[in-house]
Amino acid sequence: VGAKHLKQDRARPTMAWKNFEVTHSDGVGVIAFNRPNRGNAVNLDMWVELPTIVSHLDKEVGVRVILLRGLGKHFCTGIDLGILKTIMSQTNKLEDALSFRSMVLMMQESITSLEKCSVPVIAAVHGCCYGAGIDLVTACDIRLSTESAQFSVKEVDVGLAADLGTLQVSRQKPYPLSEARKRRCC
Repeated sequence: VGAKHLKQDRARPTMAWKNFEVTHSDGVGVIAFNRPNRGNAVNLDMWVELPTIVSHLDKEVGVRVILLRGLGKHFCTGIDLGILKTIMSQTNKLEDALSFRSMVLMMQESITSLEKCSVPVIAAVHGCCYGAGIDLVTACDIRLSTESAQFSVKEVDVGLAADLGTLQVSRQKPYPLSEARKRRCC
């Protein structure tokens, strides 16, 4: 029963989440992707849950920084391609296009929640960080990785544009912390 065990006991879990493990302790909120059997590929539920989790931790008294990480072998292997099957009916191309657009806007807002958070968000990357994983880390204030981490914009491999944030946000970073963030962390 060492210090590591005591540290784990102090970490307080927040509400139960389907695809995330969320805790906070000693001023650090931790959002961990919890789909290690799928490489932490981001499914539809994760896109919906993430902004709520970020908002919850952002408002939590005492949380001064948020750490985004993945459980298991990989940080995030990208978007779960099963999402595309759920919106593509194959019968009405206009409805498919409108559904796809609506889903992309929702995903963009999910990523933007990290960028708009009033406390700094740190991405801790290990293993694979592909596609949507890169979109997510580019919205974070600080990005750290292991030497063996692998990065790839995979959207082009499946014929998609990297339209969830990689191209838009990565050219804007680094930028100074907002005044609200400075007050909360300093």
